Amino acid sequence: MTRAPCACYHGHPCTRSTRCAVEAVEAERDQALTERDAACASWRCFHCDEVFTDRSAALEHFGESECHTPGCQIDITDVRAMEKALRQYRAGDTLLYRQLRQLKSDHATALRREEEKGYARGVADMREQLTAAIAALRDLVDYTDPKKDVSLASAGARVERARALLERLGAM
Repeated sequence: MTRAPCACYHGHPCTRSTRCAVEAVEAERDQALTERDAACASWRCFHCDEVFTDRSAALEHFGESECHTPGCQIDITDVRAMEKALRQYRAGDTLLYRQLRQLKSDHATALRREEEKGYARGVADMREQLTAAIAALRDLVDYTDPKKDVSLASAGARVERARALLERLGAM
């Protein structure tokens, strides 16, 4: 089934699709604006009393709709503030980016501090265990020293403590 080309300027086969209908409406609006512009020879600003004979110049001064502020009513300090904000945005140096970088830096610092605390706790635990192991080994050496007279019950307890500490150290 062959479709006849629509009345739009595309010449493609369709039956007045939505796209073609929208383009037709836009073309009619543009034609009406052109006719209105031809009928209206000039535009006058009642704020600054400037007269515009060119549609593009009037469009630049007044904006695209009544919602826009005319160029003569825009405060230069607002323009400079917008330019500064745009420069900061392009440079990636807005307040938001600075706050994000600060939060990231603070988080990294806090993480590093906590890791160092954990390492320090591990070193302290290791020192305690080594001190206890050395003390147990000294007791064992004292037990095996023939010059010292040590009772058999306390010697057995010392050997058991030394063996338990050595097993704990070996398991690490």
